[in-house]
Amino acid sequence: MKLPFFPLQTVFFPGETVPLHIFEERYKELINDCRKDAITFGIPVYINDRIVYGTEVQLVEVVTTYENGSMDVTCVGRQIFQVMTFENEMEGKLYAGGEVKFLEAINDGDIPAKEAVLNRIQDLYDLMGVHFEKIPAEKFNPYMLAHKMGLSFEQEYELMQLV
Repeated sequence: MKLPFFPLQTVFFPGETVPLHIFEERYKELINDCRKDAITFGIPVYINDRIVYGTEVQLVEVVTTYENGSMDVTCVGRQIFQVMTFENEMEGKLYAGGEVKFLEAINDGDIPAKEAVLNRIQDLYDLMGVHFEKIPAEKFNPYMLAHKMGLSFEQEYELMQLV
């Protein structure tokens, strides 16, 4: 599958809300194309001078459009992909893109282990006096906690690949 790209030095996970500030002309064009054609785009992770994995995202809302045309938008992460080809400019476009292969999400961890993790998280949040909205173990996936575990950028990138 071919996706438009918005490369960033940031890891986003499926299900995560992705706020972006759009100010470059090429990405203004990308967001306008997403609005007009209801397409998704990829945020490949730029790490160690390479682009190998990323997350497909869907535009949810243009929150603010400024006089100069820049925008604040909200997107949601959908699925992890591996970049197969990269083009600096897609045909007739200012923005990059390329062929991707989606990684199969296997969320088959055993339920008792997930329940144990969720109970420990509940205990931790209780100690901190912070509300934790407990979710059913069947719906729990490690991406939900990835940014809250104190992982480095590199570790989050590794986790992204362990679908």
